[in-house]
This record gives sequence, structure tokens and C-alpha cells, in this order.
Amino acid sequence: MPRSVKMADLVFGNHDNSTRLGATIHYVCREDGVLLNSSFRCGHTGEWVDAEGETKLPSCQPACGHPSRALPTQVKRVVGGRIAEPGLFPWQVLLSVDDLSRVPEDRWFGSGALLSEFWVLTAAHVLRSQRRDSTVIPVAPEHVKVSVGLQSLRDKPLSTNHSVDQILLHPDFHPTNYNNDIALLRLSQKVVFNQLVRPVCLPQTGQQADLSFLLPNSLGLVAGWGISNPNASSSALTSDLGVTSDLLQYVKLPVVSQDECQASYASRSISYNITDNMFCAGFFQGGRDTCLGDSGGAFVMQVRQRWVVFGLVSWGGPEECGSQRVYGVYTRVEKYIGWIKSHTHISSW
Repeated sequence: MPRSVKMADLVFGNHDNSTRLGATIHYVCREDGVLLNSSFRCGHTGEWVDAEGETKLPSCQPACGHPSRALPTQVKRVVGGRIAEPGLFPWQVLLSVDDLSRVPEDRWFGSGALLSEFWVLTAAHVLRSQRRDSTVIPVAPEHVKVSVGLQSLRDKPLSTNHSVDQILLHPDFHPTNYNNDIALLRLSQKVVFNQLVRPVCLPQTGQQADLSFLLPNSLGLVAGWGISNPNASSSALTSDLGVTSDLLQYVKLPVVSQDECQASYASRSISYNITDNMFCAGFFQGGRDTCLGDSGGAFVMQVRQRWVVFGLVSWGGPEECGSQRVYGVYTRVEKYIGWIKSHTHISSW
């Protein structure tokens, strides 16, 4: 008899469920699983083999953009954010960076979005070695730890932590104006998906793309622990000084028109430049919820029942976070799909 596959049903290719020579079977994933290499036949040796003659069983993985808990369609504006129950943002990861190349050593934190078993998407400034000049050098991979499935920062020592074997900053990232603020990191070992750990979807491009998603006043969700101090220590992560809350929180924010965002920052300084690779989100009247997301965290929107990452938390104005007409600036992920796929070989969905 053919072997069973976790999260999958076995379907025989004949009416009598025969297992004789030449019989075929298919594995069909339950729920929203993704199935690869699902067709097998009974070979001459009595083993079930695929089209290439291999006996390795397929595996069912959660499809991107499907949290184990359904995100609410209506989210009131809550100052400081709303606590995210475990499983609401299963793609959210915490990045802990210890830059030992500097004297004294630098330490900071950020967020990222899980794209696959191996790849995490984040902002380039989170993974750039903090130098006083404009040199763009990534921190060493061994100085970065990735925590997945984390809901409370107090549970960080007990969470699943992954090491990193590759960091890719976008080659055109500019540390002075944060243009092209996007990066990828590859984990040393693959993540095990479960109810608390699942990937987010990438935007579609070309004819399949829907360009209306980032129109002014369209709404997206941002999650984070509200890490306000980029040099916060580990102890500060669980204190009132370092974060808004030790629990993951989220908020729904409106996209701001490019003209309004540019005018807002131009009124503060001519040095600010909102490029076509960026977009803004937040409320005109301000409020701490605009500042909830951690650097590198995902701005997600729902597209045909899936959650898609359209932005990454990038930067904001010099005023106190949450000041009136100070919008959050996000990297526009759809501009970089080609670059992302060239390194990760991940499809949009």
C-alpha cells in the first residue's frame, strides 16, 4: 500500500483502488495546502515512484497569506494598537542584530515577513551595518537571529530561533534617503510551518496585478511590537521604555496619496524625498497607532482571501512618533518582485 502523507488525502486512479503494477495514485492536500509532485505509479519493484522514478513523498505546506485565525474585516482605530492573538500574523518575525564589527558593539531589533521555508523579507536599513558614512555593508549573517512564531517578547528565549546564512541588501539602497529600502535574508535551516508560522504572499505582477490596492484611503494592516528604540537592549524589549507592549499588536491604516505625503514632508524640509518606490500610510491627526510597526515589518492587504505584503515599514519624520500629519513611509514591495524572485524563486501565488 502507498504511504500516507501528513495533511493529505490519498486518491486512487482507478475505481477498485488497485495497487497492481502500473496503478496510479494522487495525493491531495487538505484545506489550503500546497502540493508538489503529487502523482505516483506502482513501479516494477513494487515501490510507488513519481514521473522521474523517485520515491520521495510529496509534502503539503500551508498556502501563503492564510493565517490559522481569520483576521477581522473590521478593525477599529485603537491607540497603541490591538493585541494580535496567536496565529493572526504567522509571517511576522523578530530580527535581533548584534553588530560585532563595531566598537562599541551595536545591537538593535527589527521585524520581517516570512516568504517561504527559507526566505525572509525586510527593510535594508535593518540589516545594514550602522556606519557613520554612506557605505552600504550588510551585517554579518552570524550576527542576526530570527525568531518565528513569536507573540510575546517575554517568550523570545523560548521561541524558535533561526540563524542566517545569507543577507542580500538591494544593490541600489541609499542610506541617506532610504530609497530601495528592501532586503532578503536566507535562513540556515528551513522553517517548520504550523498554526503559528506561515508565509505571506507576494503581490502579483503583469496582467494579473491589480493596481488599485494602494489607492488613497485603501486600508492595510501593520503588526509589530512597537520597538521605538533601535538600540534597545534585550531587557528593554520587555520594559515600557523599549516597546509599546511585549505583546504583538496590529492596526489598520489608510494609504495616503503621494501628493499629500510629499507635501507633508516638504513642509518640514526640502531634503525629504518620497520616491515612486515608497508610499505613505497613517492618519492626518496622528496618533501612536501610526507608529506601531517595527522597521522592516509588513504592511498587508487582503486580495481574494489571501493576505499580501504590499509594503515594508521604512521611515518617518523627525517629530515625535504620532505627531499630526507625520505619516509612516513604506517600501513599495511590488516594485521589487523581479529582484525578489531572482534570488528566492518564489512565485507570487
